[in-house]
Order: sequence, then C-alpha cells, then structure tokens
Amino acid sequence: MNDLILREIVRLANEGDAHIPTKNWSEALKCYRAALHLLPTDDRGGRFSDWLHVAIGETSFFNGEYQEAAEAFAELCRDKQLKLIAPLALLRYSEALFKAGKREESAVILSQAGTNFTLEDFDDPVYWLLGQGLTIRAGAIDT
Repeated sequence: MNDLILREIVRLANEGDAHIPTKNWSEALKCYRAALHLLPTDDRGGRFSDWLHVAIGETSFFNGEYQEAAEAFAELCRDKQLKLIAPLALLRYSEALFKAGKREESAVILSQAGTNFTLEDFDDPVYWLLGQGLTIRAGAIDT
C-alpha cells in the first residue's frame, strides 16, 4: 500500500476516534467509511480493513444502526474462520443481529463467540438469556 494512502487512512481513523468521546457517531462513521474507501481492493480483509470494520460496527451499534453494525461485523468475518475472530467482536456482531430482529442468526454467531460471558457483558438481559441457550416465550423462560 502506498505510504500516502496509508497516512490518510490513519489520519481519517484517528479523526473518527476523536469523535467517539463526544458521541458524535455520524461524524465518526463518515471518517471510518472514508478510510475504508481508500483501502485498495487487495488490502480488504487485512488488519486495516478488519480494524475499520470493527470501528464501523461498534460506532453503528452505539448510534442505534443495528443492521449496519451487523453488516460491518459480517464483512469482518467474511472468508475467515470464526474461531479466529476476537470473541468480543463476535459478541457485538451477535448483539447487533439480535437488536436488528434476527434472533436465530444472532444465536448462531453467539454460540461461536464462546460462553465465558456474564450478564454484565450484555446491554439486554433477554440477549444474555439467548447466550445461555434460553428463550423467552409468553413470559416464561424455556430451555
């Protein structure tokens, strides 16, 4: 990759990161997407691409854009063995699917993330129950 392109990718990523503490999600997403757009096609799936997809996924998630978050994490996982993906990235991918209403897909991804998570790792107790292999039906908890 060209050094000038790499510097611009890093600059945009850092600019996106600077928007996170102020919760300016839309500006952060613009920066991350612009950085991703600069990546040459043959660098897709590499460490910069992976980092940017996680940044886009996380930022979209916190912005309430769950479908977009799930798509970013799906791109992160494309052509990779899921066991090689960081468990917390898989957890967020699964949670984004869950919040986007795709509970079956969410359960599949969550099962691949491992089971060493506790209730404190989840924003939504119902989602935590899914991770424990439980579902809620008509107000009752079923296994």
